[in-house]
Amino acid sequence: MNLASVTLVFDNNFNYLNVVYNEVVVIRIIYKDGINEFFINNEKYYVENDKKDKATIIEIHFKSVFK
Repeated sequence: MNLASVTLVFDNNFNYLNVVYNEVVVIRIIYKDGINEFFINNEKYYVENDKKDKATIIEIHFKSVFK
């Protein structure tokens, strides 16, 4: 296998996140060649190769999607 992945599942039954979903799933896949893929609720998000920390970029995308 030439990849690693992590899945975070957030329970939102008490509406801590300002979204209509009861559950929010964030997935990160890292391939051996350095390529990263990010998904929020199974929707792929493209992260620019930026000097910013990748977690910060994902947070920006996350906030823009779930206002």
